[in-house]
Amino acid sequence: MVKVRHSRVHKGLAALLATGVLTTAAALVVPGVAAAAPGDAAATALRLAITGATAGPPAVTFVSANAAIADVTAPPDSSANVANIATALGTTTAVTATGVATASATSSASSAEGNSAVTTFAGTVLGQNITVDALTGRATCPSSGAPTASTVVTNLSVFGTAVTAGAPAATVSAAVTVPGLTAATLTATVQTRIEQTTATTATARALDIALRITGTTTGGTTVTIPLGSLVAGAASCVVPAAAPTPPAATGITPDRGPTAGGTTVTLTGDGFVPGATSVTIGATTIPASAVTVTSPTSLTFTTPANPAGAVNVTATTPAGTSGPQTFTFLAPAAGLPDPSAQVLGAGLSTGSGFGTGSGFGTGSGFGTGAPQLANTGTPVTDLTTAAITAIAAGLAMLVLGRRRSTARHAR
Repeated sequence: MVKVRHSRVHKGLAALLATGVLTTAAALVVPGVAAAAPGDAAATALRLAITGATAGPPAVTFVSANAAIADVTAPPDSSANVANIATALGTTTAVTATGVATASATSSASSAEGNSAVTTFAGTVLGQNITVDALTGRATCPSSGAPTASTVVTNLSVFGTAVTAGAPAATVSAAVTVPGLTAATLTATVQTRIEQTTATTATARALDIALRITGTTTGGTTVTIPLGSLVAGAASCVVPAAAPTPPAATGITPDRGPTAGGTTVTLTGDGFVPGATSVTIGATTIPASAVTVTSPTSLTFTTPANPAGAVNVTATTPAGTSGPQTFTFLAPAAGLPDPSAQVLGAGLSTGSGFGTGSGFGTGSGFGTGAPQLANTGTPVTDLTTAAITAIAAGLAMLVLGRRRSTARHAR
């Protein structure tokens, strides 16, 4: 089986056209399978792109057929079944074709695939026969694993000459009648089982026939007229793009804070995207514009106000949403505006029995102002009677314990 990287057909024909000695009704077209985007697939059972005309004036088109039969692409998944190629061929000049053509193309996150087939094909170009019992082309591109291309050609005959499938390109010629030319010859360059793969693509063509005419004009000039081609059993695909990986959340610091909100929290993990990562905490979503992504593995945000209790915290990027971490909102104790509040020792150096002998008369933090609660700035004078009583009782127990400890050591 021959692996072909580039078509070698029609070398030098462009130069002949440039001389003006020959002409065609249309530029040479060597059809293939439409290029596919990642994860896409395409298949064409039969494509005819044949056009030829004599030099004028007036120019006379002596052969013409342009059609794509059972031609499909994916996505979305699609298929075609043409029971009679002749009915789908449309208007032609000196070209006929019959047979059955089918094609399908599928695409998913795990694989893309194109398939095409032609059976019991019988056609003519300028009266010369081309027949084949069956041919197929298949291209498969899995998301994991190497792309593959495969073809089958059974009993191919071109201009009455049997052509061996998978052999090097064959050249077959036959005498034909073309207006304005003498000794006209139709030549077919026949390639079969063309299978190409790369790391991400696969392309298959079971049959590719390039056609040209050579002959002598009435002025005695030998000319070559490229006619185009017949391609059958074509398929292609591109490996689906890898699915993006959603972010992961593996840690949260701190994992608790007041119901009033305002706590700066660091979420660690992986896959965080600057400017495109939002955070959901409980029922509140913090937009990406309010989230600071310091690296792909760390971000910070500020908690909103929320009722007391444990809630889930997740990070979301265009690739998906992370698993949850837990943050607990803490309710204030009775009479205290903040569960983490602490009594600062302002003004505790005078009165209430706190003399120098207890160990509370020296040190820092014992000024003359009103005591306050840490983290809140709330003066002790603003507390409820119950809260002040509780604080006083706690301090009294602390002093009593200190004195008892001192007495024991004295004994």
